Amino acid sequence: MSAVNSVDKAARILTRLSRGGAANVGTIADELQIPLSTTYKILASLEQHGLVERSPAHGYRLGYRLIEFGHRAQQSDLLAVVHPLIA
Repeated sequence: MSAVNSVDKAARILTRLSRGGAANVGTIADELQIPLSTTYKILASLEQHGLVERSPAHGYRLGYRLIEFGHRAQQSDLLAVVHPLIA
């Protein structure tokens, strides 16, 4: 698995969770047609970074770390728009 393929698969998993809600490893692997072992490894890595969380009752869901990323992205966009106006 190349680095680019891994990033692509991780992005697809995050997109799946954002659109379809929590799911177990098997469901994610089946829906995205990614091998189960690969899906598990990517989810484990995403979990280590706080990008997904695992719940025994509901499977994997998006992690709270993504809120931090979204907040920072929003701030960056806001600064890019406001800076020319206040400079």
